[in-house]
Amino acid sequence: MLPRSWDKLKIVCLCLPVLFLIPFADAARAQVFDLEANRVQMTELNGLWRFHTGDNPRWSDPNFDDSSWSLIRGDESWDEQGFKGYKGFAWYRMQVKYTGRTAPLALLMPYLSTSYQVFAGGRLIGEYGGMPPRGKSVYGPSPVFFLPVEPAASSRPIVIAIRDWYWTRPREGSVLRSGFWGAPLLGDAALITDWNDFGMQRSYWRLSAANFKLTIELMAGFAGFVIFFLRRNDREYLWFGLFQFFGALELLLWDYRLSHAYPRSVQWFGEAASAANDVFLIVFILSMSKSPSVKWFLIGVSMVLLIHLLAPMPLGAIAYSISVVVLTTLIDLYLLAILWTGARHGNRDAMLLLVPVGIYYGVQVPYFAALTISELGYTRIQPAISKYAELSIWPFPYSVLDIAAILFLISTLGVLVLRFARLRGEEQRLVAELESARTVQQVLVPSEVPTVPGLTIDCVYKPAGLVGGDFFQVIPTPNDGALIVIGDVSGKGMPAAMAVSLLVGTVRTLAHYTQSPSEILSAMNKRMLARSKDGFTTCLVLRVVRNGRIQIANA
Repeated sequence: MLPRSWDKLKIVCLCLPVLFLIPFADAARAQVFDLEANRVQMTELNGLWRFHTGDNPRWSDPNFDDSSWSLIRGDESWDEQGFKGYKGFAWYRMQVKYTGRTAPLALLMPYLSTSYQVFAGGRLIGEYGGMPPRGKSVYGPSPVFFLPVEPAASSRPIVIAIRDWYWTRPREGSVLRSGFWGAPLLGDAALITDWNDFGMQRSYWRLSAANFKLTIELMAGFAGFVIFFLRRNDREYLWFGLFQFFGALELLLWDYRLSHAYPRSVQWFGEAASAANDVFLIVFILSMSKSPSVKWFLIGVSMVLLIHLLAPMPLGAIAYSISVVVLTTLIDLYLLAILWTGARHGNRDAMLLLVPVGIYYGVQVPYFAALTISELGYTRIQPAISKYAELSIWPFPYSVLDIAAILFLISTLGVLVLRFARLRGEEQRLVAELESARTVQQVLVPSEVPTVPGLTIDCVYKPAGLVGGDFFQVIPTPNDGALIVIGDVSGKGMPAAMAVSLLVGTVRTLAHYTQSPSEILSAMNKRMLARSKDGFTTCLVLRVVRNGRIQIANA
């Protein structure tokens, strides 16, 4: 029941808005999505293309009749479609319907190991690499080419023509392939650009483990160079720093090649960096195991160079894989044998390195062997290889090899740090011992010459090192005379200081019984024969009496 104060006019005014909304009740329902109208404006050109070998500028003309050309798929190389072994120029042609759209379109080309030009409607819209006569072969990411915008009223299809120049002769099992490696993508320019950026980001994301390893290698290499700067005589740190530097350089080149078109020389530079990385690893292992044999060094370097020279050789895919696996296994066993030999001879550093190196190569060799078995046709091993190659995708994709490589780097750096700490401790202990020897020598060598009536004696004593082997004594004798003893012990350091202490003690003892220089030297010689193994001592004894008579003996 309405309040009494409400009259009929108020009720009518409230009902009018409700009546006005009734015709729009149907429009307030949920929106209907049209998948056909709202579909992604992008298509894969994997259908049949017109294809013809040779070269003719007229073939870019949209009015050219290409009905007599061969038909091949756009997602496979021409080697697989009846043109095996062909080298030189070839053309692709296809028609694309614009249907009067005004939004710009773009073409995302797949990876091609060739140089090519792209024409749309008879106009050159882009080039990849360089065409003869100034031909330039490049590698790199998939480029995007923007098609010209046709008038809105035009419904005529546009002809896309691709002029391809395959500059190298294909061989069985070669990494390079003629023509397309996959189908081109055509669609909205903004969408194609985003799709290309997404592919680039995904590639970098899949290399996250390698880039994490790159960070460790840069830090470890820098640490190696710093320690070598502090200890110039220990070249193991220099070899380790160079080993890490070239490994990081190889990974940096991988990152560069993901987003830049690069000439073939960059790929050769990457191979050189990889070879240098392996060579300095061999030098580092030889140095750490104290095996500086030229023969062993040449054997290891020869195997490394042979691996990197296999790529351009005319080998099939299976023969190439088997050769790489065999040579890699031989290098791994070679390095392990060097470390094992050093460990057997009591080398602590070789013993510590044997564990991380053994784990790393124990993981690497089975993986390469499994790849070869898979290429031989045993496909059942493929799931295991996939798990091996991508152990997990969190927080980024990484493989068993990635984990083994990172542990190897961290462990090796740890061994070097322990070695630095151990050698530093030994040096400090040696310095302490030398300081003790210097203290003993200062006690044995007189700081002040005793006063001898009738004689004036001056002396200066400056050892070349912290502890020298030179010594002298001035011993007063009865009847206002003096014995002056000057000598030099072979060698330096602690052994020389001990020999000096023995000689000085012998001289002072003998001076109580005789003042004859020859008798003193003879007795000193008998004392030293039983105690001196490899060294020797030169000595002069001078006897001075008050009346000016001098007696000298030298031995």
